[in-house]
Amino acid sequence: MKGSLLVLVVGIACVLGYPVEDAAPEEQWELIPTADGYFRLINVKDAEFQASLEERADFDVKFFLFTKSNPSSSQQIITGDSGSLTNSYFSASRPTRIIIHGWRNDASSEVGSVVRTGYLNRGDFNVIVVDWGAGAGSLNYVTAKNNVPDAGKKVAAFINFLNAHGASSNNIYLIGHSLGAHVSGFAGKNANSKPNTIFGLDAALPLFSASDSSTRLAVGDAGYVETIHTDGGRLGFDSPIGTSSFYPAWGGVQPGCGLDVAGSCSHSRSYQYFAESLQANNQFLGQNCGDWNNLKNKVCTGGISLMGGEPSNHSIAGVFYVPVNSAYPYATGKV
Repeated sequence: MKGSLLVLVVGIACVLGYPVEDAAPEEQWELIPTADGYFRLINVKDAEFQASLEERADFDVKFFLFTKSNPSSSQQIITGDSGSLTNSYFSASRPTRIIIHGWRNDASSEVGSVVRTGYLNRGDFNVIVVDWGAGAGSLNYVTAKNNVPDAGKKVAAFINFLNAHGASSNNIYLIGHSLGAHVSGFAGKNANSKPNTIFGLDAALPLFSASDSSTRLAVGDAGYVETIHTDGGRLGFDSPIGTSSFYPAWGGVQPGCGLDVAGSCSHSRSYQYFAESLQANNQFLGQNCGDWNNLKNKVCTGGISLMGGEPSNHSIAGVFYVPVNSAYPYATGKV
């Protein structure tokens, strides 16, 4: 029991940036999520080395189209296969929304179905649900994290393919959850023409650095980048990394999630809130805090802006506090 407590204390110290006694200066330790819903303290260099030893064969990224004409039965579109596009219900004149899941998920996961339904209930869209489960499905979080850049490049190639068939990037949004938020960032970095908007839904924190924007979702990956933070400091980023960064319930454990020791409930609230924001009458109002320090001190006195929604709002920027309810409807319609 004492040994377990020591590991927990050391892990917390590392996450908070405190030095760990007896650790070599070149060592970096972090807590990463495990497949059974807990956290494990790792030496980052050792973990990266072990992951590099795993066989990393190329993996497929698949794209499934849903529209008003096929709201529940998908059509697969294959990058480079013009027939798969022209023989589908895809229309280049419609807005296109691309949904990207996170670790240990695939196209059938809740984030895809919830956000897809939100868009199709809102209006006439091409909704593409991405499946990079072959890269994200490893039980080893480090391996899945290492596959993020490749997945992003394949999404970028798909966007270029849509552009070549008449779809304007100005009409394309990416919506990524957890590791999928960073996949969205790499897609934006690598596409020939940047997408209009990226929504990063509780972008994954473990093994990503706020100081290195080249390795994660960042401002500039799209015309507008909005991040929604619901499990800050654990599974999700705590510091703001978007043009606009919204913090429901101050960005920590979400109302109705109880203690939420593993963070999974709060982490998933990000896409539940976003899907609800697509309902015209369910408004998540955020108050501008000026900067992250003010938010942490709960001093927010600035203007009011909408979180999420359709279309995105390129005219706003900053750090926002958003009050939420503990059960659906989560939107309070006030601040």
